[in-house]
Amino acid sequence: MPKAMTVVDAVTAHATWLRDGTILMPENLSPSGEYLIRDSLTDLRSLVLDMLPRFRGCNFACWCRPGSPCHADTLMRIANG
Repeated sequence: MPKAMTVVDAVTAHATWLRDGTILMPENLSPSGEYLIRDSLTDLRSLVLDMLPRFRGCNFACWCRPGSPCHADTLMRIANG
């Protein structure tokens, strides 16, 4: 059984994906499954990065525990960077 990602692992993988397109793939994927994931996430990354400038100066909300790593923090940093 694959090891579950921690919150830090997930937020780090998300930030890396947004920064340079590196995708952390699940283990034991078929080649066709890997292709589908890679293709979908590449399209999604472009969409997210294209939309983020619209949110400059906005606050993002989520359900993460205050003080813990959060995907919204990554998105706000990029939008306001």
